[in-house]
Amino acid sequence: MPGALLVFHRRRRIGFSLVYMGSIVVLNPRTAFIVLAAYSAMSFGEPAQGPPPVREADLLAIKGILVKLHPALAASPGYRYTRFYPGAGKPGCESTPDAKKRPKTQWLSAPGSSTRKIEIVPPKCQRPHAGVYFAPFRVSGGRQDGAFAHCHAPVTDPDTPPPWQWTCDRIEFRQYVQLEDQSCTVTLVGNLSDAMLRWFKEVGLAELGDRTKRGTETMIKVRVHSDGRAFAMFGDSHCRADDSPTVFFLADNVDNSKEHSGWRVVDMKQWMEPEAR
Repeated sequence: MPGALLVFHRRRRIGFSLVYMGSIVVLNPRTAFIVLAAYSAMSFGEPAQGPPPVREADLLAIKGILVKLHPALAASPGYRYTRFYPGAGKPGCESTPDAKKRPKTQWLSAPGSSTRKIEIVPPKCQRPHAGVYFAPFRVSGGRQDGAFAHCHAPVTDPDTPPPWQWTCDRIEFRQYVQLEDQSCTVTLVGNLSDAMLRWFKEVGLAELGDRTKRGTETMIKVRVHSDGRAFAMFGDSHCRADDSPTVFFLADNVDNSKEHSGWRVVDMKQWMEPEAR
């Protein structure tokens, strides 16, 4: 399904969660715990095969909305790229019970199979969504400032010409930071100094261990939360992250999170459960 990302993780048995339209559908809730909520390709915006781009007329309408809210975006020369996620259902279905239903999953593999094949049954009513990744609109302190916007429109007949009536409920600013020992920039959501980014990279690669022998050597994405959680995603020498190896970090004291001594590497469960801190 376009725009979806399957995340595979292990507790006592193998489980999967589906990141779709910025939401997570847990496919095996008895053994899987939710991971990387909005941190799929849609959130970070790395080029990859996926949904088609947003139509030009819709882009102009979306940019008009966002520039009114954040005038600095007017300086952006364009878009890194965009993603369009079509809706489902008949116009007006948002007011029906179908609008509250989530995507369904059907397990297709036989019991005991090591490979879990699934079929995703989309909801009968789903608003069309757009992910817009603005090209950097400003350079400050050697870093490029960019933005990601998530917008949606009412369920609309696909034949209706654009622009549709878009609403943008989330805009996320990020920076693109160049580290001296790799060719690609690091997409940073949150606040970290260059020195801390280098430390995250060094510690993350060490944590990945043998993965570095198989070509994992660049850090491509970092997200830092205000509650003292962070994670870093890594890629190969060409900055590609086919399987997105990820390292999780936790700050013992949020007030001390500007120093590397305040952070430690944790497993996914500790990262997701604050009481395990």
